[in-house]
Amino acid sequence: MGNPMELSRGPLLVDPEECLPYHLVTPPAAARRSSAEAIVIENGSWECRAGWSSEVTPRLQFENQVSKFRDRKAGKHSIFVGRDLYSDKNAMSVARSAFDSDVVTTPDVLEHVLDYVFFNLGIRGAIQHPIVFTEPWCNPRQSRKLTSELLFECYEAPSAAYGVDSLFSFYQNGGSFLHGGLVLSTGNHSTNVIPILAGRSVAAQSKRVPIGGSEATTLLQSLLELKYPSHPVKFTSHVAEHLLRSTCTVAPDYRAALRSFDDSSKLQAQDVCVQFPYNVVGKEELTAEALKERENRRKEQGKRLAEMAAKKREEKIQEKETHLAYLVEELQQHKATLRMEETNDDEEQQKAHGSSQEVADLEREIADVTAELQRAKNRLLGIDEPPDIPKRPPSDLINVDDSTLTEEQKREKRRQKSMVVAFDMRMKVAKEKEEQRQKMEEQAKVEEQRRLDDPEKWLANVKDKRQAVISRIKARQKKRTQLADRRSQASRNRARTVAGLARDDGGGRRRGKDDDTFGADDDDWGVYREVNRDDSGDEDEADRVELSKIDDLLAAHDPDFDANAEDELDEEAQRLRRSVAWRLIHGPEDSPPPTDNAAVAQRRHQVHLNVERWRVPEILFQPSLCGLDSAGLMEVVGDVLRNFSEPERQQMCQDVFITGSHSMYPGLRERVELELRSLRTVGSALNVRSAADPRLDAWRGAARWAQSDSFRKRLVTRQEYMENGGEYLKEIGTVLP
Repeated sequence: MGNPMELSRGPLLVDPEECLPYHLVTPPAAARRSSAEAIVIENGSWECRAGWSSEVTPRLQFENQVSKFRDRKAGKHSIFVGRDLYSDKNAMSVARSAFDSDVVTTPDVLEHVLDYVFFNLGIRGAIQHPIVFTEPWCNPRQSRKLTSELLFECYEAPSAAYGVDSLFSFYQNGGSFLHGGLVLSTGNHSTNVIPILAGRSVAAQSKRVPIGGSEATTLLQSLLELKYPSHPVKFTSHVAEHLLRSTCTVAPDYRAALRSFDDSSKLQAQDVCVQFPYNVVGKEELTAEALKERENRRKEQGKRLAEMAAKKREEKIQEKETHLAYLVEELQQHKATLRMEETNDDEEQQKAHGSSQEVADLEREIADVTAELQRAKNRLLGIDEPPDIPKRPPSDLINVDDSTLTEEQKREKRRQKSMVVAFDMRMKVAKEKEEQRQKMEEQAKVEEQRRLDDPEKWLANVKDKRQAVISRIKARQKKRTQLADRRSQASRNRARTVAGLARDDGGGRRRGKDDDTFGADDDDWGVYREVNRDDSGDEDEADRVELSKIDDLLAAHDPDFDANAEDELDEEAQRLRRSVAWRLIHGPEDSPPPTDNAAVAQRRHQVHLNVERWRVPEILFQPSLCGLDSAGLMEVVGDVLRNFSEPERQQMCQDVFITGSHSMYPGLRERVELELRSLRTVGSALNVRSAADPRLDAWRGAARWAQSDSFRKRLVTRQEYMENGGEYLKEIGTVLP
């Protein structure tokens, strides 16, 4: 991993499809290996590494996960291990790990992992080689028992030995167990502090912090999702892990690093812009033949649509004709009934009056349907119709005295009055709209004539008018901001006005005394605007509509006008863009928003990492940053050292060793040395070093130890396992507690 402090200023290109876990499978060698050569398996909860003890690097490196599912379509069971499970979505959804934190708890998943390891090492059938198997610090006996059952009973391994991964790394990097030391091992789920004295690791005084690479990845993923909630790229755990390992660093002083972001130049120096892939949808350039073919297709489609519309209109005409015939028949029946009921009997006369009202309704409906039918036929034949002049409703009963009218006629008179009033109101509104339209047209002609007579003067006047509108809007924005502050002068004036109104509204005044002259001056009504905080909404809306019209004029007649570039309207937006939070999200560069499609898409697919680069690794020292109630790494180191005498502390501090896959942050060694020196007495010796390769040194240390003489003495044979059980273990001393 490169040093994040040395990243170039250009965007860091990240493709989510390339952020999958590292996967290495080296084909097995053709030559037959000796049965004395050991198989070394570093069984980490994040990554499994396996190979032969005689080789420098492991042949297999893959994510320690297994997916087992049944394909219903194919009717078969499939098992995927490592990166292979990302080739199928169904496999990804049921991926499992053999670990709970750093401890093996699911032996059936571990069995699939070991099948994968031995198969890719070229082994078929029973195992004929001794096995070196790594495990976490203070691994429970039950977990080791499950692993031993698999190795000896399932694979019939001849012998096996266990060792702690972090101590194997200490051994690989030249650490002396006799001279002692202090191992700081940070892995996938935990960080261990292991003291070493007199050739042994002191398990009783060791400590564990529940922070590792998994917690850091989850925190960075959550921070990115909160910082960019609508980002088009999904922040998966693998993307977060890639960004964690390529950009994050440990700050010597975390609080000072955060305070430095107030300085734009320092923020720009530390900000890392991450660019994700994006696609720009551009206009397709067509040839002349393609354009002609598209035009022909458009004409054919238009012709088909016209035919469909004509057919639909004919169907509607037929429906209207059918409906009209039905209405005419109904009218004839009602008229016949009406003639039969015309007698002198009062009851029959009342029925006849009801029938006459139905006849009138039918006649009006027939007239409306006939008019609609005629208009539809005219449209079908392409005949232009004269404009529809609204007809005044009947008013024959309005001026008739009520004493000469029946009850039914009185109701009809009231209906005619309401209809006439509504008609007059509609005509008045239509007339006002027409006058307003004519007035606007005249103003537009006058404005156009002024532009043609003196374009420069006209343009200056329009800009002045625009500036006046902007000034009004900004003044109202300023007033709202001041009213929000209780200590501002505007808030005090408002409070004084409210108090004055309350004092003037006293009771007990008699008529004639202290006459109220409020309203004599039109400016008196401004007091309501002064008291009300939210009275400017309509004015703002009107001014913004006017501003939009002015901007359209300037955009049409002034080639140098750019409304977006000026951005002088919304002071709140300007204040936000000058804030630290805005610069942390959108980058420290103060550039106008892009207008080109490609630039817009590029910016939408960018992520700026700044605070996160220091905040995520800081959880090693302050677990509370990710919500864990635990002491930090250096606080735990201080507690461990206090359990030893000063000579023992001096001996351990001469070799403080940092290892583990989560220890690859730049600046971690310097931070540990700085804080550890503050815990030690002045002038005491201190040496802090890191593993040469924190990722592979544990496997290499185990492979190196498998070639030593002490390895053969510490092997647990299959016969010893069958006699003593799965919890039987030979103590290595310099490697195991």
